[in-house]
Amino acid sequence: MCTCILCSHTPTKVLQQIKVEYLTDLYQEAFGMDVNREFHGKEGVNFYHCPNCDLRYFDTEFAGSAQFYEDLQQHRKVYYSPDRPEFTLAAEFINATDSVLEIGSGSGFFATMIEAKQYTGLEFNEMAINEAAKKGIKLVNSTVEDFAEKTEESFDVVCSFHVLEHVVNPWTFFESSLALLRPGGILMFAVPCEDSWLTGNMNHILNLPPHHVSRWSLASGKKLAELFDMKLKKVIQEPVKKQDRIAMVSNKLTRQYYRVFAPNEPEVVHPATYRKVHNRVNKLNKKLSLYKVFNVEKMKAPNMLFVFEKR
Repeated sequence: MCTCILCSHTPTKVLQQIKVEYLTDLYQEAFGMDVNREFHGKEGVNFYHCPNCDLRYFDTEFAGSAQFYEDLQQHRKVYYSPDRPEFTLAAEFINATDSVLEIGSGSGFFATMIEAKQYTGLEFNEMAINEAAKKGIKLVNSTVEDFAEKTEESFDVVCSFHVLEHVVNPWTFFESSLALLRPGGILMFAVPCEDSWLTGNMNHILNLPPHHVSRWSLASGKKLAELFDMKLKKVIQEPVKKQDRIAMVSNKLTRQYYRVFAPNEPEVVHPATYRKVHNRVNKLNKKLSLYKVFNVEKMKAPNMLFVFEKR
């Protein structure tokens, strides 16, 4: 019986036990990376769903190591993006007189976009810390939990961008983040949207262990207001780009195909077989212009930004 890593609800439902060989094949295919060591000799990874808070998550023992992230940064041309739309959206909630803490600062791109009285960044990746230093941005190598033990309630804004889905214990992550905020302070975080056909698609390698540990829906994000007694100020979803709708519809149709022919594997299926099926579906989608019958305005965006206020 498994207890939810966010709300501690018991039991959570096992949606699938994913074969490790599928995951290692996907990482090898996508990035030429050998990630076998990240799975500690295990053959399967459980994928859970909590009916209470709607969080979906994987066995947390398979969260990526520091070495995994350094390897991924080297194998993937762009890992820390300098122009995330969430940066611009979040910057609107920050004033020049604010003291800002960013958790998971990457190379410090967000720090260069805002005007704030004080900026503090937390980051694990030494390569990213060194890159930030070249920009004149000093980052602290610390978890938010350890940082909160040594720092008083002193920040006006605490934020993170595409960090939460990597966190093994989201409860202590939020508990510590709120402890660092003054009353009335702003907590912001951006995550991929599990409800989107673009980010919640099958075999989405960067949305799987050892990269991501959890998946957040609109409902699970909103549930945080209740769990931590916060005021939900705003949820901002990026507009869906029209050029993405072909991929989004192909992903949806491929998922529907597998719901019929492989219902016991709802998230990850054999990589080679999936590639053949998805390619055929994509060609059919383009040839028949199936994507044109879907209303882009009603499609869920790939990313979302939650803005909370501490009571």
